[in-house]
Amino acid sequence: SINDLEDSFQYQCALTAQCDVFITINIRDFRDVDFAYMNIMTPQEFVDKYLEPAKKLFEFLQKVFLGLMH
Repeated sequence: SINDLEDSFQYQCALTAQCDVFITINIRDFRDVDFAYMNIMTPQEFVDKYLEPAKKLFEFLQKVFLGLMH
C-alpha cells in the first residue's frame, strides 16, 4: 500500500495505462508495491538501463554506416 495520496494516484494511473516502468525520485514510497506489474526506478536507473545502451548502439551503427560510405 502507498501512504502518500499523490503517489498512489500516479501509481494507479500508471497501472491503468499499463506502463512498463514507473520513474520516481521517491522510490522508498513504493517499497510495498508489487513489482510484478511494472518496474519502479529512479531516473538514474532508467537512464542506465535504457538510454545508455541505446546511445551505445546508435554510436556503433553510426560508425558502421559512416564506414560504408567511405
